[in-house]
Amino acid sequence: EECRKERAELSRRQQASEDLLAGMQKKLHDHDIEIERLKVAHQLCDERYAELQRQQQAFGERFEQLSREQAHLASKLAEAQAQVQRLREEMPRLAEGAARRALDGLEKARPRTPPPPPSRPAEPEPMPGVSESAFAVLRGAEGELYELPGLENVVGRGSACDTCVPSSQAVSNRHTCISIASDGTASIKDLGSRNGTFLNDHRVAGTGLMMKNGDKVQLGVDGPSLVFSWGPAHYARWP
Repeated sequence: EECRKERAELSRRQQASEDLLAGMQKKLHDHDIEIERLKVAHQLCDERYAELQRQQQAFGERFEQLSREQAHLASKLAEAQAQVQRLREEMPRLAEGAARRALDGLEKARPRTPPPPPSRPAEPEPMPGVSESAFAVLRGAEGELYELPGLENVVGRGSACDTCVPSSQAVSNRHTCISIASDGTASIKDLGSRNGTFLNDHRVAGTGLMMKNGDKVQLGVDGPSLVFSWGPAHYARWP
């Protein structure tokens, strides 16, 4: 009887041990499954982390590229602004040059018909203050007189000119030339002055223009306006 009880107890303990072992084997299997799942999840995390690093590197490279493009565009914008500023500064000069060329073109295109021969009064009026050797005179609005002593007369601000007009800075040193031909007619020619020569409000260009008694001569746009008149020597030579 004692042996039977002891075998029964051993059988019970063996069954309990087997149940415990089976439970531990099941937990071990569950742990193995969880470990495999964690391994897969870890691998996915590594792949995701690597992908994020690649994206971050790509973003960094793109950011550097955009920064370089922005710097390049800023440089181009600064150059464009500088060019616009230079154009704004040069616009008045360009407009003035274009207007001057247009006026010169109109003057050249206009047919130049010589004026009729100068009218000579039968009895010229006396000219007080004018020497007998003056072929012509230029008379200012305030009564100033500038004599033309020869057949070729350089008019300008320089003291070496035949006829010196020192009253205005608009007059060049050698501004214009007034010539008297063998038939007694006069003509005027600009000598490359800074501000131009005008005869009766027409710009003198090229070979010049014919003149007559009473014509208005202007030396420069803002320069003195003078009236051309024949002098005593002209009337003495061509009565």
